[in-house]
Amino acid sequence: MKLVIKMKIVGLIVEYNPLHYGHLYHIEETKKRLKPDCLIAVMSGNVVQRGEIAITDKFTRAKMALEAGVDLVIELPSIYTLQNADIFAKASVSILHHLGVTDICFGSEDGDIESLKGIAATLDSDAYHEQLKLHLSKGNSFPTSSHKAMQEVHQHDSYDLPNNILGIQYVRAVQSINSKINLHTIKRIASGYYDDILADTHIQSASAVRSLIHQNEGISKYVPLYVEKNLQNRAIINYKDFFPYIKYKILSSDADELHSIYGMDEGIEHRLIDEALEAIDYDDFVKRVISRRYTHARLNRLFMHLLFGIKKQHLELTAIPYIRILGMNEVGQSYLSNIKHDINTELITNIKKEHSEILDIDLRISKIIGMHTKSNLFKEEFAPPLILHIN
Repeated sequence: MKLVIKMKIVGLIVEYNPLHYGHLYHIEETKKRLKPDCLIAVMSGNVVQRGEIAITDKFTRAKMALEAGVDLVIELPSIYTLQNADIFAKASVSILHHLGVTDICFGSEDGDIESLKGIAATLDSDAYHEQLKLHLSKGNSFPTSSHKAMQEVHQHDSYDLPNNILGIQYVRAVQSINSKINLHTIKRIASGYYDDILADTHIQSASAVRSLIHQNEGISKYVPLYVEKNLQNRAIINYKDFFPYIKYKILSSDADELHSIYGMDEGIEHRLIDEALEAIDYDDFVKRVISRRYTHARLNRLFMHLLFGIKKQHLELTAIPYIRILGMNEVGQSYLSNIKHDINTELITNIKKEHSEILDIDLRISKIIGMHTKSNLFKEEFAPPLILHIN
């Protein structure tokens, strides 16, 4: 009888915007606890989930991931990245499921997978949905309504912390696609998601590191040397610098054209047209149009949809249309070679002339960012995946 050895293939869902010592801790702890045969990361591309353009391009960040010890880096299509946590999570988990992942390990403020599973169960309860509808009917935003509903049916102080929110949605995503993936979580240490630079720790939040970069201050204490070197050789991006393009799109479009953009609901297109002419910069524009329904995060995502022409019909797809490889080492290359014939969706290593409309959005994003940064980012889309050789 032939002996079948089951491999442990572990998935991470990441943005690395940019990769810092907290991310490195997560990678190393995952390897220590789970001992994967192959470590696969699904990574946001040139935009990130909170509705921003990443501080540097996806190819550079994929290289950082490989240098940090990831074996295979897959791109999460931007239309799924620029969504609420539930869509972001389900798309990410679905890609990892297609790739034969046995386990997913993510960071959370709780560090307790059973606690997160309990909250996930509450989100699917009738009691929660009744309270959610009640608070939405009062004109509250979805995040505010969800928080109020949870406080009434499941007392949990850290339910709405950023990493916990995503972790809960990973639990729900695994259940929704009937996957047998095992979930694990590692407690976030040292700094919180939105914290500024903290004293006496080399682990800082990505937002704090980005702030230092934009202020042209040193980050060598907070990121591995290879990250610092990669950032020195590539364009540094501040998504707020794209406001003139967003303003142009609004002022050169009529209300009907704007209404076709994904997330453009409740007549907000009229408010955008009225305020865009007077707004002096990105932050001023947000202040002018923010409301209980349109939170800061929702507006950030809406502006990205507008900038890159993401329309309502693009989100009507129900299945992951392809899996795109950004980079790999020999371990990832070997694993991919072994499973490529078993993957029941298109596997992309080189972009063909005929390709998915979803992929075309990512190409468009690279065109626009490359135009702004005066770089060859669009041309890089057609290069083969990076292969990093392990010393």
